[in-house]
Amino acid sequence: MRAERTITDVISDELARRVLIGIHPPGTAAPSVRDLAAEFRTTRNTATRVLHGLAARGFLEEPRTTESFRVRDVRFDAGIDSYRFLLDPVTMPASAAVIFTEMLEALEGIVTDAVIGLLRGERPVSQQWVSEQLDCLTLLTALDESVRIHTLTVGVDVLRELLAEPRFGFQRAILNSLAEALLNVPEAVRALVPEHPRHYVPLLQALAGTAAFGGLSDAGITRATTLCQLYHRSAIARFQADMHRIQKPSIPLATP
Repeated sequence: MRAERTITDVISDELARRVLIGIHPPGTAAPSVRDLAAEFRTTRNTATRVLHGLAARGFLEEPRTTESFRVRDVRFDAGIDSYRFLLDPVTMPASAAVIFTEMLEALEGIVTDAVIGLLRGERPVSQQWVSEQLDCLTLLTALDESVRIHTLTVGVDVLRELLAEPRFGFQRAILNSLAEALLNVPEAVRALVPEHPRHYVPLLQALAGTAAFGGLSDAGITRATTLCQLYHRSAIARFQADMHRIQKPSIPLATP
């Protein structure tokens, strides 16, 4: 369930989007506390929290002495939290297509590691539980938005369980950030859980079967990871096609 948004969240998201689409170019002064408070009809304390929050997330540089906050080159040196704002099909479809591809490539590496660990018995997890969770997903047929979100949420929960050991904390943190970003974009959810189950049910059935079996040969692991790759490639193709249909003139995503 999505958390309730505060006025600070709303203003932060709007200012972040302005930075990303070039309204506030890198190196320029960000809106002042007074201007921000006046535009959004809020208090200066709230405006101050917004600016410091965006600085903490990599969008702005903290001021030195009495200088203003300055806009950072987010697309070049910001962190993963900033990237979720680029996954915006409405205002930046071209950027969204690139970011979705990059996110799924990162996710593919995490999924592959989790699958290999599961199939080789390296994860301290109930294989019966994993199999039951994945089996339930193959039975879902009415794919409205809530069912699609549920399907992705269960898949993420399974991956979290497979990455439960402390040594996989960094991968789990990246997974959580990617999942939060993807689950909040309906176009991304539709690409990952398309209307026809043929795109993902074979993968779920293969993972459920191997989890119940409790082990797999190297050839079986290759097949499972190949299914993951095919699934991600088809999701990327669906998302890119969707972005092509709705694309408007937008600021292209710069590459370092």
